[in-house]
Amino acid sequence: MVTSSPPTTHADAAAADNGEVRPAASVVIEVLAFRLDGNGWLACRDARVRWQPPAEPDELALRTAGITRDTPEWTVSHSTSWRYDPAGVLVLTYALAPDPDPQQPAVALPRAGVLCSGDPLHPRPEALHAHHVAAHAVRHLAHLAVSDPTVRDAASHRPELWRVIADAGAAMAVGSHTEIHARRHEA
Repeated sequence: MVTSSPPTTHADAAAADNGEVRPAASVVIEVLAFRLDGNGWLACRDARVRWQPPAEPDELALRTAGITRDTPEWTVSHSTSWRYDPAGVLVLTYALAPDPDPQQPAVALPRAGVLCSGDPLHPRPEALHAHHVAAHAVRHLAHLAVSDPTVRDAASHRPELWRVIADAGAAMAVGSHTEIHARRHEA
């Protein structure tokens, strides 16, 4: 089943009739750069930038994270998700490991989980927090480390980081906001 929203203005309707695509929201590139903290757990640095054409999103994400020509080729960048913020912003999230700029502040990743909406036609979960987005990104990276040969090779250069990513990804609960937070407080 395909659902769509009707055009909101006459100009939007005319553009849709002509096959044009008009941005309805501003777009922000969010980069979640992961590294190990002093306790051997994952820390995440969140870097953001507003996207504007003709910038290529992948390249903009790399620059925003601090990727330079000196960055090791075994650094992994992957677009993990997007979400619409009701303030009118579309956020395109990239996960990056290892963090190319570990001197920048980062926060420890809570041992939370990945949210599901519970509605197959409306996948955006309610009450989505930054740590849920980061948990989802970690799960993506953990999956790629076993399913994508290029990522698997890159991960072999930082086995301690990727072992923690794999363990965190495997241990993350998946469920509603209430379920995830109830499990987090039980732990």
